[in-house]
Amino acid sequence: MAQEVSIGKEVEEAFKKLRFSRADHNIGMILKINKDAMALEIEYNYTEPDTTLEAIKEDLEDQNPRFILFSYKWQLGDRVNFPIIFIYFSPEGSSPYLNMLYSRLKPILSNKLNIQRQYEVRELDEEDVLTEAWLLERLKGAK
Repeated sequence: MAQEVSIGKEVEEAFKKLRFSRADHNIGMILKINKDAMALEIEYNYTEPDTTLEAIKEDLEDQNPRFILFSYKWQLGDRVNFPIIFIYFSPEGSSPYLNMLYSRLKPILSNKLNIQRQYEVRELDEEDVLTEAWLLERLKGAK
């Protein structure tokens, strides 16, 4: 029987802070699976006012899957929304074992955190992937 990956309290607490943040700017985090501990952990936490998807993209490794949680400041006329985005980064050529761990954990994590907006990214090479324009195109299409 395959061992399950646990979602630690640290991840749950960090997500609560992200979800209920009173920040007036984008915030996010990159999550990775620690294969030795079989636990999901925070790799990077972005709380600075200049946080962008482009900055998060720069911290992703080309060959390792990751989960990205991103609270985006979305200006809609005179209103501001902060949708939470769940992105599963699963690059071509990554380890089949890692892909299996991440793909098995993806529905569990998204259900546990109750995130509606979910996207999958396979390659970082394309210039228009994980940019503000990329995200806005998806958000506008989800209305």
